[in-house]
Amino acid sequence: MRWSAIFVVLLTLGCGQDYDENIVDGLRVVSVTMKSKGNGQAKFKLPVEAGETSMLATIEVQEPYLAHFQYLDDPDRQNLFDWKTETGGQFSKTNAGYIAQVVNLNWPVGGVDEGLREGKYKFSLNVVEGTQYVSQPIDLTIALKSDDDLSGGTLRVAIVYAGGTDSEPATVAAVEAALDQWVDLYADIGVDVVFSTYAFADGTLDPPAFGTDDGFIEISEMTAFREVNVVIAPEIEALDDVYGIAGDIPGPLVATRRSGVLVSTLLSAGTDGEFNANEVRILAETLAHETGHYLGLFHPVEITFDTWDSLSDTPECDGEFSCVKEMEDHLMFPFPVCGLATCTPQNIVTDQQGQVVNRHVAID
Repeated sequence: MRWSAIFVVLLTLGCGQDYDENIVDGLRVVSVTMKSKGNGQAKFKLPVEAGETSMLATIEVQEPYLAHFQYLDDPDRQNLFDWKTETGGQFSKTNAGYIAQVVNLNWPVGGVDEGLREGKYKFSLNVVEGTQYVSQPIDLTIALKSDDDLSGGTLRVAIVYAGGTDSEPATVAAVEAALDQWVDLYADIGVDVVFSTYAFADGTLDPPAFGTDDGFIEISEMTAFREVNVVIAPEIEALDDVYGIAGDIPGPLVATRRSGVLVSTLLSAGTDGEFNANEVRILAETLAHETGHYLGLFHPVEITFDTWDSLSDTPECDGEFSCVKEMEDHLMFPFPVCGLATCTPQNIVTDQQGQVVNRHVAID
């Protein structure tokens, strides 16, 4: 990982917890290692400074343990996030309430949420083993930015060619053409996308949301902290029919096994293995779609057609026919809608989706 303009200070909160504070790529980054109690719970009070507007918190535990965010309270002790509410309903806002080895909470999520204000925000976390809450170490990292402009910003993306794709001229040409189209897709929400290019020698990568190898950790350590890693690979292991997959909603900036997006070129190129104009466009939409997940966007409706995102400006359809009719041209629709010869362009991003993206700390 490349660190820029770093200073490190060991601070102590009023509740007696020591934590490290760094400045990394323009973000204030707070990190602490705690140990959960016998009931599985750990708590941390984060002092938010004046002018800070949004944050991305990441927790990580070691195998075989899992963790999740339980609550987030504001300085007035008002509850902002409740894991039971977020995991028990039909509307998705963040995956922070679900258990995993790496879990992320972005707050505020969108424009309808109140921005951060000066004071102490309290995180409550839980660690589990199987069905039991347990006492175990847990790492918490929180990145904060000071930017209240929800109308636009800059997203830095690390395009990482893996599995030898960087030595395939046709693939590289298709990706570069797709990147140009991706820039146009995000321009509608005021986000300028800039790219840097890397190559990763390892031939295979586990999917970032399910993987057990350290490929995405290694990739994160060679790219900048605030870059979103988008890996171009021939295929996605064990997910043959998936165009792309994001590490989480939202994804982390710290180096973990979930730190990136993985996109398949073989699936995107179709049965003949050669990209035509329609397939380049689908590749562009896949790149923008999966990175949208990484920045906090859910599908407006899931493929089961009985759960939705939490945004009010995406249609609340209730079946495949009506959902396709209303949203087949939406970037975050869960699948391409194709006929015999071509697929419907998916280029619609709503205002509230744009606000979610602009809230994410990766947006400068």
